Amino acid sequence: NKFKNRGKHIITSCIEHPSVLNKFKHLESIGFDVSYIDVNNDGEIDLKVLSDQLREDTILVSIMHVNNELGTIVDINEISRLIEEKKSNALFHVDGVQAFGKIEFSLKELKVDLYSFSSHKIYGPKGVGGLYINKKNHLDPVIFGGNQENGFRSGTENSPAIIAFGEAVRILDENFDKENSHVKEIKNYFIKKLKYEIDDIKINGRIEKTSPYIVNISIRNTRGEVLLHYLEQDDIYISTSSACSSNNTEKSHVLSSIGLTDNEIEGSIRICFSYNTSREDIDYTIDKMKKAITEIREIMMR
Repeated sequence: NKFKNRGKHIITSCIEHPSVLNKFKHLESIGFDVSYIDVNNDGEIDLKVLSDQLREDTILVSIMHVNNELGTIVDINEISRLIEEKKSNALFHVDGVQAFGKIEFSLKELKVDLYSFSSHKIYGPKGVGGLYINKKNHLDPVIFGGNQENGFRSGTENSPAIIAFGEAVRILDENFDKENSHVKEIKNYFIKKLKYEIDDIKINGRIEKTSPYIVNISIRNTRGEVLLHYLEQDDIYISTSSACSSNNTEKSHVLSSIGLTDNEIEGSIRICFSYNTSREDIDYTIDKMKKAITEIREIMMR
């Protein structure tokens, strides 16, 4: 709202996290003009379309760095270049929750105005996060009161959680190369074994352009929700969409946007890996998945 005197046009993509999309829908309801950029079948934004949508009255562009359902990595440097090339005054916000600590990048080199990230995604405590603000920008507070944080955000800070978040970042920095290399190897091993053991599946997104920590799979002629509950019995925990909206009965807006069929959407699951996932864990998971999928398909064909 602070910049609405410059214009009321804002840009985002159609596959953003609900925390961003719902805010944009609210802004749209109170008079802002929102452009939702489509994606291709791999969940990749058409950067030419985004560039063409930039106007003199564009005041904000908000794009996620890594998609939370597909793991698709967006070329943030290129978007920054396009905004600069168009001589746009729009602020560029990046939702970096799934990128921070997961893929290699330099925040300084990204040339963004705002970058948000969260503690719990890097094994820190829940309920605390961070917002990078380029020093050339000044934002009005969203919470008024005691004028803490130099007037930016009123309220008493959760100091223990902030300290723990800082410690998680320190540990992450020390171990990043080793952990990242391990997770890439584990993900590739999982995909190779999955393709060999289970038929009629589709890997969503281009593997070489997705986060090593996320894989999204459509298992045709089954139901992801049913498979999820089968695997829970074996202490294997996956999701059918974003963990934040896993209880939502509506189809995933992300999977719909990349053109999956209803059959593929219903059979889609998201699996996340971590630094302590082992090959033995993958072997166990694939074995249980294969048995569950066979049984579910037999039931559905009756």
